[in-house]
Amino acid sequence: MDEIHAAAPCLSHAIVTYCGMSKRDRVATENALISAVGEILARHGLGALNAEALARQAGVNKALIYRYFGSLEGLVERFAKNNTFWPSATEIIGGDWEDFLALPRSQQLAQAHRNLIMALRERPMTRQIMAWELIQDSPFVDALEREREQVAQQIFAKMGTDKADPTMLAAAALFTG
Repeated sequence: MDEIHAAAPCLSHAIVTYCGMSKRDRVATENALISAVGEILARHGLGALNAEALARQAGVNKALIYRYFGSLEGLVERFAKNNTFWPSATEIIGGDWEDFLALPRSQQLAQAHRNLIMALRERPMTRQIMAWELIQDSPFVDALEREREQVAQQIFAKMGTDKADPTMLAAAALFTG
């Protein structure tokens, strides 16, 4: 071990020991922090989401939130992009874009909605977070909404839809939660 790491104190917790940080350690820490976002949001709501609570839940130093994600909002954005929170466009359309796009528009929408409902049934944490969004206001809601909107935009872009079509506007509202 070099002199710097030998002199530096190690932070230990259940996930990893930070002494001469390796890439694998960083990935484990990032994943622990991302998971902590979902756990705190689902259990305690948007108002409970802060750096101290996240660090405590993940078992890491809160400085790592800023080092790895730039900000608390950056961490929430990464959580939102994680497919454990919101299903990907590919999951929503059923996995095969070519087959999906060959369907008539009404069947595309029916299949996508059916798959979205099934995906949400498999994500109780997402349902709980969405319930909190209805009763609590937070700057973090924007990051969660943006991800849902981006997934819907991906689907509609591939479908080649007219953004002014009332049917598609209604579908967009359903897709974005």
